[in-house]
Amino acid sequence: MEKEPLHHPARMQIIRIMGDEGGVSYSDLKEKTGLSTGSIYYHLGVLKDLLERKGSRYALNDDGRKVYQSIMEGRIFDELLPPSKRSSAEELYRGILVASLFERLSRSTRTSVMIGAILLAVEAGTALFLNVNQFLFVFVVTRTFHPAVSMVLSWLVVFLIFYFMVTSFYRRVGEFTENLSFLVSILVSFLPIYLYAYMFQLRLGGILAFISSPTTGALLQFVSAMWIASSLTFIKGVRLEHSMLMALIVIFLNDLPFIAFP
Repeated sequence: MEKEPLHHPARMQIIRIMGDEGGVSYSDLKEKTGLSTGSIYYHLGVLKDLLERKGSRYALNDDGRKVYQSIMEGRIFDELLPPSKRSSAEELYRGILVASLFERLSRSTRTSVMIGAILLAVEAGTALFLNVNQFLFVFVVTRTFHPAVSMVLSWLVVFLIFYFMVTSFYRRVGEFTENLSFLVSILVSFLPIYLYAYMFQLRLGGILAFISSPTTGALLQFVSAMWIASSLTFIKGVRLEHSMLMALIVIFLNDLPFIAFP
């Protein structure tokens, strides 16, 4: 068996719990591990080759029981014990994906509500100040909607798109707190495109012209895609490579009409 899935203390803990209990429900796992909903789903996905479902309960399969036995006998624990600190590359990777923020949102409803209220006010106010309509991840100069209304509608539509994708492909409806955290994370992911919209309005010249160029806009859209993908991973528990693909497809389809009919 590949050892890579065990290179995380949470996954070692999950295997021990299942081995000790024989079978556990999702709520039991959440209570015993103290992990967020997204983290549990993510780790269960990584360990899928060692697990089996028995109704609403998770249990170790034959391979999983062999791994559990090896851990309890001390034959692989020392070898697989993860380092106590993340490497600099891992910290940089998590920083780019703002992973710590999304993990905190998934653990605290109060934090989610507070950050969500601030970002909603800032982004709706910015749309009103710039007098532009937001169309998901793109801004258009039109008077179809009130700018603040277009921002709120785009926020809710983006949430519904990814919620539908996760529930359809992964059968994860999610609890209220998890969905609230994901809803707020979408506001976080909008920040790069709002930054570009503001810089575009400045229309800087000379050596600073690149700041408001289409290239910068595309780059900041990609950052938004990374942050959406990160939130799907750290809040919803979707594998990062899958969530990144979903985010890029949605943004590409969003951009396509504006590319085809400039």
